[in-house]
Amino acid sequence: MKPCISTTAFKKLLACFLASSLLVACGGSEGGNENSKDPLPRIQDDNVSGTFSFSPMTKSVQGALNSIIVSDIITITGIDNPIVVAISGGEYSIDGGEYTSNAGTISNEQTLQLRIQTPINFSESKIVSVTLDSLTISFSVRTPEAPYISSLYFLPGSEIQEGENFIVSIDCSYCEPAKTRYEWKVEGSDQVVSTEDYYHVPAGHVLKEISVTATAVNAEGDEGNSITENFALNRVTEIVGTSGAFAALKLDGTVVTWGENSSADNLAVASQLTEVISIVANDVAFAALKADGSVVTWGNEGNNGSDSSSVADRLAGVQSITAAKEAFAAIKDDGTVVTWGYSQWGGDSGLVADQLTSVQSIAANDYAFAAIKSDGSVVTWGANTEGGDSSSVIDQLTQVQSITGSQRSFSAIKADGSVVTWGRSTYGADSSSVEDQLVSIQSITATSSAFAAIKTDGSVVTWGSASYGGDSRQVANQLVNVQSISANYGAFSAITSDGYVVTWGVPSYGGDSDEIADQLTQVQTIKATNSAFAAIKADGSRNN
Repeated sequence: MKPCISTTAFKKLLACFLASSLLVACGGSEGGNENSKDPLPRIQDDNVSGTFSFSPMTKSVQGALNSIIVSDIITITGIDNPIVVAISGGEYSIDGGEYTSNAGTISNEQTLQLRIQTPINFSESKIVSVTLDSLTISFSVRTPEAPYISSLYFLPGSEIQEGENFIVSIDCSYCEPAKTRYEWKVEGSDQVVSTEDYYHVPAGHVLKEISVTATAVNAEGDEGNSITENFALNRVTEIVGTSGAFAALKLDGTVVTWGENSSADNLAVASQLTEVISIVANDVAFAALKADGSVVTWGNEGNNGSDSSSVADRLAGVQSITAAKEAFAAIKDDGTVVTWGYSQWGGDSGLVADQLTSVQSIAANDYAFAAIKSDGSVVTWGANTEGGDSSSVIDQLTQVQSITGSQRSFSAIKADGSVVTWGRSTYGADSSSVEDQLVSIQSITATSSAFAAIKTDGSVVTWGSASYGGDSRQVANQLVNVQSISANYGAFSAITSDGYVVTWGVPSYGGDSDEIADQLTQVQTIKATNSAFAAIKADGSRNN
């Protein structure tokens, strides 16, 4: 009699392979479940004789990447003689013997087990076909979608505080959240300090940058992408000061203030000081620009810029803020300007409001503002004698690129490198004595009452109050190849291309550096207070 297996039996075989539980054999074990004490499932043929036709059946099985999937052991029954068994895309074992992909034969009452290696990549399919005699079943083995983390963030309310848990969370697709792998590190060390979704912050790490890397993992244990975020929520990005207080902007957009209570006290607006991107200070008040373009102000009581309620409805879409002594000026994203504070010193721009359009930048001295428009023209307001009135030079104020203010005057650099000055003459507004030298100017720096300009050839031109830096003749032979100039209230400090420092102006303000001249070498940057300088050298050391 011709060996045969009926359609019914073959369907049962397919059901046993695919509908029953599939085992994942770690390491590719060949043992399967042959040692199970449960009786082996059997395929009993209800109709072993006769002819029939069979259409291939397709099913799908999902497995982990590059792993072994082993089927249950099936007992073949209902056939009279050995039949051919063959497989494509996998291996089979008869009666617990070695797995093979070569064609063979199987007899009645023998057992059959399949073993399949899954693909090594995510979202990849592999077709497996098993043939018994003239019948074939086909199915696919597919690996899962790649687990993917799209964002890693700290939970609202979580802060980097001593003794507290700093907690993060993820947005992830095709992931098993509980299996996500975390690695926390702290600035200055490669040591992993936590593998949880939180880090218990010790006192020594409160001000350090803390990084966490999260790796996506699916239910099968396959790893997807990794994402790293750095957190330094307590790190200060900038500090600005009034005459008696400081405000520090932290990396998380919050603000810390200290100093003279009347200036530093921000309790009334503390809840608003979030998502701050910059802070500007005048003599007695602060103005904070938020990410949404709104502005928060605080400081000493009075008409000095601390109270912006009169223009609050206009302080939207703000791009930048500039401060005079007791007033502020804000440029909006449409190029218009909003001002507030002491009206006589620039807080009221009503007389030039119709001119304040297409404004690109604003400079200030203590008592006036000067705005550069997109066409290079200039608009000024504030105390007339201190630079608020530029009518005497208005025809010269064209193609202006930058403006610098001393305490009571302004200097403007034009596109051709020439300079225009106006304001109070004794504070640098009168540059007639050096007019022929003011060509090819690259930059200008100011003390309270003098200016210093760097030319394209690295030489320096000074004018204004002689004692406050307006006269640099004593160091003129040293002012060559100058790269940058810093200034405080009464003195200048220049860095040359070879890293040396040249100073002049009021000696007690840092204008005389002879005593430490041998130390002022390889200097990279200079910082100034109101009456002193500090130089940072290439090796990171400091002289002051």
